[in-house]
Amino acid sequence: MSHILLTRGQKQSEAFSKAIADCGWSATIWPLLTFSNLISGPIELNGDQSLIFTSARAVEALPDPIPAQADVYCVGPATSIAAGRRGFVNVEDVSGDADRLIERLMEVSPRRYLHVRGRFSRGNIAERLSAAGRQTNVLIAYEAIATCSAPSEVHSAIMARKFDAMAFFSPRTAAIFKRNVQEEWAQHLKEMKLFAISAAAAEPVLELGFAEVEIAEHPNGASMCAAICSARNG
Repeated sequence: MSHILLTRGQKQSEAFSKAIADCGWSATIWPLLTFSNLISGPIELNGDQSLIFTSARAVEALPDPIPAQADVYCVGPATSIAAGRRGFVNVEDVSGDADRLIERLMEVSPRRYLHVRGRFSRGNIAERLSAAGRQTNVLIAYEAIATCSAPSEVHSAIMARKFDAMAFFSPRTAAIFKRNVQEEWAQHLKEMKLFAISAAAAEPVLELGFAEVEIAEHPNGASMCAAICSARNG
Protein backbone atom coordinates (compact mmCIF):
# COMPACT_ATOMS: atom_id res chain seq x y z
CA MET A 1 0.00 0.00 0.00
CA SER A 2 1.31 3.48 -0.89
CA HIS A 3 1.35 6.23 1.72
CA ILE A 4 0.47 9.92 1.20
CA LEU A 5 0.55 13.09 3.29
CA LEU A 6 -2.73 15.04 3.14
CA THR A 7 -2.48 18.71 4.07
CA ARG A 8 -6.02 20.09 3.98
CA GLY A 9 -8.36 20.43 7.00
CA GLN A 10 -8.86 17.48 9.34
CA LYS A 11 -12.47 16.76 8.42
CA GLN A 12 -11.87 17.07 4.66
CA SER A 13 -8.71 14.99 4.84
CA GLU A 14 -10.46 12.23 6.76
CA ALA A 15 -13.13 11.97 4.07
CA PHE A 16 -10.54 12.13 1.30
CA SER A 17 -8.39 9.44 2.91
CA LYS A 18 -11.37 7.07 2.93
CA ALA A 19 -11.93 7.69 -0.78
CA ILE A 20 -8.34 6.90 -1.78
CA ALA A 21 -8.11 3.93 0.58
CA ASP A 22 -10.30 2.03 -1.87
CA CYS A 23 -7.52 2.23 -4.49
CA GLY A 24 -4.61 1.29 -2.27
CA TRP A 25 -3.50 4.45 -0.44
CA SER A 26 -3.06 4.99 3.28
CA ALA A 27 -2.73 8.54 4.58
CA THR A 28 -1.25 10.67 7.32
CA ILE A 29 -3.08 13.95 7.93
CA TRP A 30 -1.33 17.23 8.71
CA PRO A 31 -3.88 20.08 8.61
CA LEU A 32 -1.86 23.12 7.59
CA LEU A 33 -4.76 25.40 8.47
CA THR A 34 -7.12 25.48 11.44
CA PHE A 35 -10.40 27.37 11.25
CA SER A 36 -12.23 29.80 13.50
CA ASN A 37 -15.81 30.89 12.74
CA LEU A 38 -16.35 34.65 12.92
CA ILE A 39 -20.16 35.01 12.66
CA SER A 40 -22.15 34.82 15.88
CA GLY A 41 -25.71 35.18 14.57
CA PRO A 42 -27.84 34.42 11.50
CA ILE A 43 -27.28 36.52 8.38
CA GLU A 44 -29.93 38.66 6.71
CA LEU A 45 -29.92 39.22 2.98
CA ASN A 46 -30.61 42.66 1.56
CA GLY A 47 -33.65 42.32 -0.68
CA ASP A 48 -32.89 40.23 -3.77
CA GLN A 49 -29.28 39.38 -2.88
CA SER A 50 -27.98 36.01 -4.00
CA LEU A 51 -25.25 34.13 -2.17
CA ILE A 52 -21.81 33.21 -3.51
CA PHE A 53 -19.75 30.47 -1.88
CA THR A 54 -16.23 29.63 -2.99
CA SER A 55 -15.51 27.02 -0.32
CA ALA A 56 -17.41 24.37 1.59
CA ARG A 57 -15.89 25.84 4.76
CA ALA A 58 -17.75 29.12 4.19
CA VAL A 59 -21.03 27.23 3.92
CA GLU A 60 -20.33 25.40 7.16
CA ALA A 61 -19.40 28.62 8.97
CA LEU A 62 -22.88 30.16 8.59
CA PRO A 63 -24.91 29.96 11.82
CA ASP A 64 -28.49 28.69 11.78
CA PRO A 65 -31.03 29.59 10.65
CA ILE A 66 -29.81 29.97 7.09
CA PRO A 67 -31.70 31.80 4.30
CA ALA A 68 -32.57 28.44 2.72
CA GLN A 69 -34.59 29.86 -0.20
CA ALA A 70 -31.87 32.22 -1.44
CA ASP A 71 -30.29 31.64 -4.83
CA VAL A 72 -26.84 30.19 -4.22
CA TYR A 73 -23.88 30.02 -6.64
CA CYS A 74 -20.98 27.70 -5.81
CA VAL A 75 -17.55 27.46 -7.39
CA GLY A 76 -17.42 23.65 -7.48
CA PRO A 77 -19.09 20.35 -6.56
CA ALA A 78 -17.73 20.06 -3.01
CA THR A 79 -19.09 23.51 -2.18
CA SER A 80 -22.47 22.88 -3.80
CA ILE A 81 -22.82 19.55 -1.97
CA ALA A 82 -22.07 21.33 1.31
CA ALA A 83 -24.73 23.95 0.50
CA GLY A 84 -27.29 21.25 -0.20
CA ARG A 85 -26.49 19.50 3.04
CA ARG A 86 -26.97 22.74 4.97
CA GLY A 87 -30.48 23.01 3.53
CA PHE A 88 -30.11 25.53 0.69
CA VAL A 89 -32.69 24.73 -1.97
CA ASN A 90 -31.67 26.76 -5.04
CA VAL A 91 -28.02 25.81 -5.58
CA GLU A 92 -26.05 26.11 -8.82
CA ASP A 93 -22.58 24.61 -9.25
CA VAL A 94 -20.55 26.43 -11.90
CA SER A 95 -17.92 23.63 -11.86
CA GLY A 96 -14.94 25.87 -12.42
CA ASP A 97 -12.79 28.54 -10.81
CA ALA A 98 -13.23 32.22 -9.91
CA ASP A 99 -13.13 33.25 -13.57
CA ARG A 100 -15.84 30.77 -14.53
CA LEU A 101 -17.95 31.84 -11.55
CA ILE A 102 -17.80 35.50 -12.57
CA GLU A 103 -18.56 34.59 -16.17
CA ARG A 104 -21.67 32.69 -15.07
CA LEU A 105 -22.88 35.44 -12.73
CA MET A 106 -22.57 37.97 -15.53
CA GLU A 107 -24.93 35.78 -17.59
CA VAL A 108 -27.63 35.97 -14.91
CA SER A 109 -30.09 38.87 -15.03
CA PRO A 110 -28.64 41.83 -13.08
CA ARG A 111 -28.83 41.27 -9.36
CA ARG A 112 -26.89 41.83 -6.15
CA TYR A 113 -24.65 39.30 -4.45
CA LEU A 114 -23.18 38.52 -1.05
CA HIS A 115 -19.89 36.62 -1.20
CA VAL A 116 -19.50 34.56 1.97
CA ARG A 117 -15.84 33.62 2.33
CA GLY A 118 -12.82 33.30 4.59
CA ARG A 119 -10.59 36.20 5.55
CA PHE A 120 -8.06 35.05 2.95
CA SER A 121 -9.48 34.66 -0.56
CA ARG A 122 -8.21 34.58 -4.14
CA GLY A 123 -9.84 35.85 -7.31
CA ASN A 124 -11.13 39.31 -6.20
CA ILE A 125 -14.63 38.13 -6.98
CA ALA A 126 -16.59 40.89 -5.22
CA GLU A 127 -14.41 43.64 -6.65
CA ARG A 128 -14.62 42.29 -10.20
CA LEU A 129 -18.38 41.78 -10.09
CA SER A 130 -19.01 45.23 -8.62
CA ALA A 131 -16.81 46.83 -11.26
CA ALA A 132 -18.88 45.05 -13.92
CA GLY A 133 -22.15 46.43 -12.54
CA ARG A 134 -23.18 43.59 -10.20
CA GLN A 135 -23.13 45.08 -6.71
CA THR A 136 -21.40 42.52 -4.52
CA ASN A 137 -20.75 42.71 -0.78
CA VAL A 138 -18.43 40.49 1.24
CA LEU A 139 -19.13 38.64 4.48
CA ILE A 140 -16.06 37.22 6.23
CA ALA A 141 -17.40 34.04 7.80
CA TYR A 142 -14.24 32.37 9.07
CA GLU A 143 -10.53 32.77 9.56
CA ALA A 144 -7.92 30.21 8.59
CA ILE A 145 -4.87 30.13 10.86
CA ALA A 146 -1.59 28.71 9.57
CA THR A 147 0.23 25.94 11.42
CA CYS A 148 3.54 26.87 13.02
CA SER A 149 5.47 23.61 13.00
CA ALA A 150 5.32 20.02 11.80
CA PRO A 151 3.96 17.37 14.17
CA SER A 152 6.56 14.86 15.35
CA GLU A 153 4.61 12.11 13.55
CA VAL A 154 5.04 13.87 10.20
CA HIS A 155 8.71 14.66 10.79
CA SER A 156 9.46 11.07 11.74
CA ALA A 157 7.59 9.69 8.73
CA ILE A 158 9.47 11.97 6.31
CA MET A 159 12.82 11.05 7.80
CA ALA A 160 11.93 7.35 7.65
CA ARG A 161 10.95 7.67 3.96
CA LYS A 162 7.42 6.46 4.70
CA PHE A 163 5.71 8.86 2.29
CA ASP A 164 5.40 8.08 -1.40
CA ALA A 165 3.56 11.33 -2.14
CA MET A 166 2.10 14.57 -0.81
CA ALA A 167 -1.10 16.35 -1.82
CA PHE A 168 -1.79 20.09 -1.85
CA PHE A 169 -5.24 21.56 -2.33
CA SER A 170 -4.50 25.29 -2.36
CA PRO A 171 -1.64 27.72 -3.02
CA ARG A 172 -1.84 28.93 0.57
CA THR A 173 -1.37 25.52 2.15
CA ALA A 174 1.50 24.78 -0.23
CA ALA A 175 3.18 28.03 0.84
CA ILE A 176 2.65 27.16 4.51
CA PHE A 177 4.22 23.77 3.97
CA LYS A 178 7.24 25.37 2.33
CA ARG A 179 7.71 27.65 5.36
CA ASN A 180 7.67 24.58 7.63
CA VAL A 181 10.16 22.53 5.61
CA GLN A 182 13.16 21.44 7.65
CA GLU A 183 16.63 21.26 6.12
CA GLU A 184 16.99 17.55 6.78
CA TRP A 185 13.86 16.81 4.72
CA ALA A 186 15.42 18.04 1.48
CA GLN A 187 16.66 14.76 0.03
CA HIS A 188 13.58 12.82 1.13
CA LEU A 189 11.20 15.25 -0.59
CA LYS A 190 13.08 14.70 -3.84
CA GLU A 191 12.02 11.04 -3.70
CA MET A 192 8.27 11.82 -3.40
CA LYS A 193 5.55 12.60 -5.90
CA LEU A 194 3.58 15.83 -5.64
CA PHE A 195 -0.14 15.92 -6.39
CA ALA A 196 -1.70 19.39 -6.69
CA ILE A 197 -5.27 20.49 -7.31
CA SER A 198 -4.04 23.22 -9.67
CA ALA A 199 -0.84 24.63 -11.12
CA ALA A 200 -1.16 27.52 -8.67
CA ALA A 201 -1.27 25.08 -5.76
CA ALA A 202 1.91 23.39 -6.97
CA GLU A 203 3.89 26.55 -7.69
CA PRO A 204 4.98 27.44 -4.10
CA VAL A 205 6.68 24.07 -3.59
CA LEU A 206 8.09 23.30 -7.04
CA GLU A 207 11.59 24.41 -6.06
CA LEU A 208 11.68 21.68 -3.39
CA GLY A 209 12.41 19.29 -6.25
CA PHE A 210 9.78 16.58 -5.96
CA ALA A 211 10.52 13.51 -8.07
CA GLU A 212 7.32 13.98 -10.06
CA VAL A 213 4.52 16.55 -10.19
CA GLU A 214 0.96 15.79 -11.25
CA ILE A 215 -1.74 18.45 -11.59
CA ALA A 216 -5.39 17.39 -11.30
CA GLU A 217 -7.33 17.60 -14.56
CA HIS A 218 -9.91 19.86 -12.90
CA PRO A 219 -9.49 21.96 -9.71
CA ASN A 220 -11.69 19.82 -7.46
CA GLY A 221 -11.48 16.94 -5.04
CA ALA A 222 -12.90 14.38 -7.47
CA SER A 223 -10.11 15.06 -9.97
CA MET A 224 -7.50 14.88 -7.21
CA CYS A 225 -8.90 11.54 -6.12
CA ALA A 226 -8.83 10.29 -9.72
CA ALA A 227 -5.21 11.41 -10.21
CA ILE A 228 -4.02 9.76 -7.01
CA CYS A 229 -5.90 6.53 -7.66
CA SER A 230 -4.67 6.38 -11.25
CA ALA A 231 -1.09 6.77 -10.09
CA ARG A 232 -1.48 3.91 -7.62
CA ASN A 233 -3.21 1.64 -10.13
CA GLY A 234 -0.66 2.46 -12.79
